[in-house]
Amino acid sequence: MPWFRTLVPEAHYHQPQYAEALWPALPECGTWLDLGAGSRIHGGWLGHGPEALRQRVRTLVGVDLVAPHLRQHPHLTGGALAEGETLPFRDGSVDLVSANMVLEHLTAPASVFREVARVLRPGGAFVFVTPNRAHPVIRLLALLLRPGARRLLARVVESGRGADRVFLTHYRANRVLDLLQLGWETGLNVERLVPFSSLPMFPRLPPLLALEAAWIRWFARPGGWYPEGGSNLLGVMRRAVETHSPAGSRRDGPPRESGGQGYFALTRTAP
Repeated sequence: MPWFRTLVPEAHYHQPQYAEALWPALPECGTWLDLGAGSRIHGGWLGHGPEALRQRVRTLVGVDLVAPHLRQHPHLTGGALAEGETLPFRDGSVDLVSANMVLEHLTAPASVFREVARVLRPGGAFVFVTPNRAHPVIRLLALLLRPGARRLLARVVESGRGADRVFLTHYRANRVLDLLQLGWETGLNVERLVPFSSLPMFPRLPPLLALEAAWIRWFARPGGWYPEGGSNLLGVMRRAVETHSPAGSRRDGPPRESGGQGYFALTRTAP
């Protein structure tokens, strides 16, 4: 566990949070499709580990654009080199789709979400964790820096990651309202959509670490003024059980950021 975890006990590292959201969605003896699978299921050190998650399903197929990463993955039963916009799977053939820190890299998120809805069986789940563009640092970087510059910054800040594991970010599916809209447009019902604070992004830069720790503590205060400002978003969506129909016939209009309509519950930390 990182030493700076003691500075921000209010934070919840996004990888164990993602693993905990995956666990109840895993179909026993079913088929699990992991988008942007890379070479591992998750990088957490608490809760349900990759091996326990893998044992819950019959088949785990990884989709990625980097073949060596898929070959290094110890838990896959199969892999496919493919874009998220054109998944090589039959309609309704998958019980669970997951995306671990992938949505921020999508250039055409609506196309990817439509493909996810297409390959999911009715009632199947889409589970994801991604950076939250409503967080002040992420929002500032997204506004001020071009994707190439953000990639360069990520390589400096996350020096432990190889260059082949740092990809361009676009942040087109990284706000609560963006995700609600995408779910509404593509026939995926939002079950959970939770902003929460993960561990600090700048542990090697003490001045920025201090500022970020202060922000996390402020965000965690009950009744805070910016409840959507956590660094990450955890989401669970499900394909509707009923026969899919065009988005416009399912609801009177797109969802809004309001718990009163029942589309999501905006809470501070992932349970």
